[in-house]
Amino acid sequence: MDSRQAHSGLSDDRPANSSKSCVNHPLCLQQAKEVLLARLRNLLDQSGEPVPSADLETWLDGWMYSPLAELGGLTPAEIITSSRGLHELETLLERMRGGLAA
Repeated sequence: MDSRQAHSGLSDDRPANSSKSCVNHPLCLQQAKEVLLARLRNLLDQSGEPVPSADLETWLDGWMYSPLAELGGLTPAEIITSSRGLHELETLLERMRGGLAA
């Protein structure tokens, strides 16, 4: 575990689909992004904020590769393929929807 992971508290590196070979695999990353995108669409639908899918996907693609202080400087793409990482990202999106800093 590097210092960024230790700082963020994200030490569970089990992939979201429980297959260790999935970590950092492009297909698994895409599947995890699709899960997160669906969650983001659901959050926005609940808040009554209609956002075109193309805009949402563009925003998510940029956000995925932006280092976040809340993740100890890691990017969402670095943690999304773990079960804990995906949950952490869903929580961050919920906080952002509520107006709290991500």
